[in-house]
Amino acid sequence: MYMNGWSMGGMWIFWLAGIVLLVVVAVILARTLQGPREESNSSERILKERYAGGEISKQEYDRMLAEIHR
Repeated sequence: MYMNGWSMGGMWIFWLAGIVLLVVVAVILARTLQGPREESNSSERILKERYAGGEISKQEYDRMLAEIHR
C-alpha cells in the first residue's frame, strides 16, 4: 500500500509541481518568442501613424522604416 514511505495521497504534490512547471515554461517560451516582435510592430505602428497624420514625408518615412528593420 505504501511506496517507499510515500502514500498515494502525497503523490498529488509531485503532479501539481509538474503541471505548474509546464505552465511556467510555456509562459516563458511565449514571451520570449513574442518579445522583440511587439516592440518592432509598435515602432512601425507609430511611424505609420505619423506618416498618415502628415507629420513626416514619404522620404522620412522610408528612411526611418529602413532604420527600424536594421
